Parts: sequence; C-alpha cells; structure tokens
Amino acid sequence: MALSGLSSKAAKDALGFLRVVRFVRILRIFKLTRHFVGLRVLGHTLKASTNEFLLLIIFLALGVLIFATMIYYAERLGASPNDPTASDHTQFKNIPIGFWWAVVTMTTLGYGDMYPQTWSGMLVGALCALSGVLTIAMPVPVIVNNFGMYYSLAMAKQKLPRKRKKYIPQAPQGGSPTLCKTDLDMPCNSTHSDACHARENRLMEHHRSGMGACGFVQQTMTI
Repeated sequence: MALSGLSSKAAKDALGFLRVVRFVRILRIFKLTRHFVGLRVLGHTLKASTNEFLLLIIFLALGVLIFATMIYYAERLGASPNDPTASDHTQFKNIPIGFWWAVVTMTTLGYGDMYPQTWSGMLVGALCALSGVLTIAMPVPVIVNNFGMYYSLAMAKQKLPRKRKKYIPQAPQGGSPTLCKTDLDMPCNSTHSDACHARENRLMEHHRSGMGACGFVQQTMTI
C-alpha cells in the first residue's frame, strides 16, 4: 500500500531493496556459532585454509580458460566438410560459452546440458575431467588436516575440567591487624592464652592479605 504512489520503476527498486534486507536476515544463523562447537571449528578451518582455497581457485581458473579454448577449437577440427564453422552440430559457439562446460566438467558435476559431439571434443572432455579431479585433490587434504586439528583441540578443551575462580587477596586497609616477623617470634605461654589466640587469627589473615604492613609494625615497636 505504501508503494502504490510510486512509479513502477521506483516501486521495483524499493521491493528489490526490501528483498535484499530480508535476505540479510538469514545471516543471523551465524549466531549459532556461540553454541555449537562444530560451527566454530568450521570457521577456524576456513580461516586457516585461506591460502589453500586461493590456490584451488587459481588452478580451476587456469583449467577453465585452457579447456574452454581447447573445446572450442576441437569441435571445429572434427566438424564435417559441409559445416566448417561447426555452427550446426555443436553447442560451443564461442569460448565464453565453454567456460560453463569447463567448470561443470572439472568439478565432476556433469549436468549434460552441453557436451562435445566430435571425437576431438570428447578427447578434450576426458582430459578436462581428469585434470579437474587432480586439481581438486591437491589442496583438499591440507584443508581436511586443518579441520582435524581444530576438531581435536575443541574436543580436548571440552574434556578439561573447568577452572575455579581464583582468590584475589585484598590490600590491607589502614587499621587492620597485620602480622610480621616480630609477631611470629613472640613466645606463646599458657598464661597468655588470649594473646595466643589473637596471634593465630592474625597468622591466618597474614596468609590472605600478605605482609604489606610489616615494616610499619616494626617501626612502631622500636619506638
């Protein structure tokens, strides 16, 4: 209803923009990586295998360019004398059209929408399929090893016991009882039971708060 006042072109542009925004909402699925270990492992694997993916893309691009050119000329070599341009019996009218066929053949998909019909074209198609298998097989083991490494680390991390919260001792406050070397050297007699209990309590606090004020106590005792 809000787009009824716009022209047809503007309405189409607005609808296209809204569709793009709705499509971007699908990216929320990546939030699941916080809860699933497998998705995190996959993300780390893709990040660590960037060089291997670039190498794979370069190999495929070179193969597509070479075999698309070869199939274009191979279909014309085996053409009949009555059709020297091979425009009647082949679907490879130009080299860019052969790019699609080369990609499908090298990745071993084989849709069958385009195929060579001459003996020379079939020979090029066989070479294209074999080279595609070898090209993909070279960087894939490296990617698989990266995935196995990150998966093993993730599983080992899950099996480790959770760390307890470490106790952080607080700094001694002014006027708080502290314990130093002079207090440890004081004798404890049976007649001074209250003093002994007080010294034990100060010893326990000493392990928690440290010996920050020992120098201050020693100076006051000498005075």
